[in-house]
This record gives sequence, structure tokens and C-alpha cells, in this order.
Amino acid sequence: MPYALRLVVLLNAVVIGTTTDSAAQRTLELDLSTLSAENSPRTLPAGTSFLVVIRNRVPGQAFTYVVSPILEERSIPPLSFPGRKGPIESTYADPQPNRPVGVCKAAGDLEATLISLYKLSEEEDVPETMRRARDLLKRPDLDIGCGVAISAIQDALRETIQRADEAISVPAGFNLTLVITRTNTTDNTGVKNWTVSYTGRSAGEWVTTYGFTFLTDFPWGSSNESFLAAETATQGRYVIEQDSTRERLRFVPTIFYTWHPAAGNISPGLS
Repeated sequence: MPYALRLVVLLNAVVIGTTTDSAAQRTLELDLSTLSAENSPRTLPAGTSFLVVIRNRVPGQAFTYVVSPILEERSIPPLSFPGRKGPIESTYADPQPNRPVGVCKAAGDLEATLISLYKLSEEEDVPETMRRARDLLKRPDLDIGCGVAISAIQDALRETIQRADEAISVPAGFNLTLVITRTNTTDNTGVKNWTVSYTGRSAGEWVTTYGFTFLTDFPWGSSNESFLAAETATQGRYVIEQDSTRERLRFVPTIFYTWHPAAGNISPGLS
């Protein structure tokens, strides 16, 4: 059933890598600067609970990023023989062109960098602009008088990351699709869409075992068709043909195909 979660700005966390382990939850990180229109399926990491994190969103503009998670149950695969709540959303305030920059020797460069961050409109341009901003913040000529400007740039950098405030639970036997939609809150311009699909854990697996069993003729089973191996004139070769003369009970070698549910997917009682 489709459902969605609200995204909030990540202000006090740093996300490193593509997944983050915790006791019962992992992170699905989506880098909007590298996502393409092609939706190549990915494999979900181990775990059942996932927190969505968006990186390289455009900071400081009136864009809304909506992530809609869709869970789709996977059917039991055929035997192979060898031969949701409301939408995830968060709306951000318009940029502040008159934001105070502070007085310091590098005031001009800091102001230009801040303006370049808030003028971004394409996610693909975010990483390079962020890199230049971080390099600027390492300059040795930034003194205490630059504190306001530095803080403003750091705020803009933090605004490039969002995370959901609720995790998505993906049971075994389900696939997950995340649909990210960017809209402009003031008009219909700047609309973008991304789709990311994840293959979840299998609900179980087919297990092949070998043994012996009795074949029986039940009163209601006269219409059942049985096929057994019969010898041919060529030594070591057999043909599978319908058996119409077998005894009421016959002890025969048997191949069993059994569907084993994954751990946690077994429910008591008859199904």
C-alpha cells in the first residue's frame, strides 16, 4: 500500500557513505546530483527498517521535495529447473538576499559564495558549489569578524541535506520504490522527478530434497495420472511414461520441492 513520510531539514547530522547501521534501522541515501532518469534496480541492504536521506538538494529556494515510498509484494518465484500515511514532504523558505554577511577581509568572497549557493537551481551543480564554499571556509585570512558570514554559509550547506523523520519498514518478500518529486511552491516551473527501485529480501526459497515415499491409490484418485521411469532396450536409459499398472502401495524414490519461508515470515496454523 503506498504511503509517505514528511521530510525535514537535516541540521545537526552528517551523513557519510550510502548506508548507516543502527540497532534496528539503516539509511537509504539518495544523491540527487547523480540520480539519472534511468531507474536501475538496486538491492536493499540487510535490515527491515530504513530512513530516507536526500543529499544535494537545492538550498534556500521555494522547492518542495516529496518522496513517496511504494511497497510491492513479490510473488513466489516459479520453480526453476537447470537445463502509508501522507506524502513525504518539506517546504523551504525563499532565499534571503539581504542576509548579513559580516565585516571581514574576505567579506566579498564570502558574500559571493553565499549568493552562488542560493542561486542554484540544478542539483547537478550543488556538489561543485559546495566544494568551493568549503575550500573558502578553510582560508587562513578568515578572522572573528567573519563569523556571521561563515555561519550563513554553513547554514546553506546544511540545507542541502534532508532526512525523513520516520523510517520505512520493508518486510521480506516486498520490493521498495522511492519516487522523488521536486516542485516549486510558487508556480509550476522547476518540476523534476526521480525514481529509485530497490529489490527487497526474498520471502523464502525453493528447496529440493530427495527421498522415498509410498504412492497410493485413493478411492477418489482414479483420475490421477502418475508417471514413472520405465527401462528401455538400451541399457542405462529410461523413459518417463504414464503408469497404469502400479500396485496400490509402491515404495518409490521421490524428489520433493518445498517452499521455505524466510525467517520471520512463518505464521502458525494451516494456510
